Amino acid sequence: MMSRKQGPWRLLLAIAACVMLLAGSFSGSALAQDAQPTQDPAQLVDPTLPQDTTPEATQAATEAATEPAASGTPEAASQTTTSTSAAQRVDQATTPGAPATLAHGLSFYDGDDLVWQVQEVKVAVIADADSSVSQPSIVVQREGQSIIRNDATGKRALLTPGEAFFITADDSYTIMAEDDGSLIWKYSLVDPDEVAADAFYESPSLTSVRNGTYDFRLVRYVLNPGETADLPTNSGAGMVMPGAGEVQVDHGGQLSLLGLEGSQGQGQVLRQPTVISNTGSQPTVVYYLYLGETVGDESSAPPQNSSSTSTSSSANVTPTTGDAAADTANTADSTDAASSDSGATTSPEDQPEGGPYLAQINIYAEAEIYLTVTVDGIVWFDGTLPAGSWSGPMNGTTFEVYTSSGVATLFENACGTQFYMGEEPGEAYYTLVADANSCPPPGE
Repeated sequence: MMSRKQGPWRLLLAIAACVMLLAGSFSGSALAQDAQPTQDPAQLVDPTLPQDTTPEATQAATEAATEPAASGTPEAASQTTTSTSAAQRVDQATTPGAPATLAHGLSFYDGDDLVWQVQEVKVAVIADADSSVSQPSIVVQREGQSIIRNDATGKRALLTPGEAFFITADDSYTIMAEDDGSLIWKYSLVDPDEVAADAFYESPSLTSVRNGTYDFRLVRYVLNPGETADLPTNSGAGMVMPGAGEVQVDHGGQLSLLGLEGSQGQGQVLRQPTVISNTGSQPTVVYYLYLGETVGDESSAPPQNSSSTSTSSSANVTPTTGDAAADTANTADSTDAASSDSGATTSPEDQPEGGPYLAQINIYAEAEIYLTVTVDGIVWFDGTLPAGSWSGPMNGTTFEVYTSSGVATLFENACGTQFYMGEEPGEAYYTLVADANSCPPPGE
């Protein structure tokens, strides 16, 4: 039995215990409302790290985002969705193989058969380098350094090992090196009858490239031992070639192993879904060349200054073609010859006193000719000039002209005078140099 003396103390202790119990209950309720649900560490995503973007992983992440959280609370579902969206922000360079587009550009193909060709080119030093016009191509620097100059614009690029450059069609380029030891690989799609004699790889004919303008790309993959990568699909023309090491190619279930023979790579045409793998013990570098998406004509436009040769370099000249060339330049009867209808004419009095002297030439083909014109060291025209066509005016000081038929090549200067440089029925080479008696280009 409780004594009367102990009763009040026990009562006070009982009251205190009740107060603490109630306080704890209210505190627990407040904490439960403010707390976030504990997240499974396996679901945490660092968006700066490479993510698995395979179809299986993407489907699993999507299903996880749509399933209600185990606790059934809205907060937990929100957390899961946020993590999934972070996982979808993926830089392609962090996916397996670290794909990097080294070079690309738009290229037109007319639907005829094509083959891949790869050339290994020892780059000439600057003094020995020649300009050339080629099909759309991509070059990769393998050894040393190269300088690539677009002769039409004068713009240059420096390539070091592993770097690439896209060469457009129709423009003349000069590839040169300041020192010996520069080596490049050149990739292009050409007519089966136009494969270069020095091509170390020639693919089977491709018949599935339709008429159109394509994004021509070179993508580099770097695979560590045991790594694989899925290659993107192509538009009828794809080719894979290792740049270092060996690569296993799973082409629609057919396996092959590609490597290097000496310094040159082994290639394979790709038409089906393809997976590349490094089954060796050393890292490997793989180049994937392919035609990607097509581009419509809506964005096309004529070149700016399509007659840029008429505003940047042309000539009216003193001929110097071998022996007494000035005596062999025969003036044509302007009433019988075709007219370029080029507009304004000038006279020698318009030349600046003491120079520098400039001139202008425009060339007319009386029959179809192959014509190359170099103006002050830059190729301004290189190709076939159809019968009845003009080359367009070209301005400069020194003109070097090659024609497949001297007798069919008619010149016109800025004074409007038309003349022949020679009467050769076949190939001919002429040099014309502006002087104080030349007619300068209009506007000079």
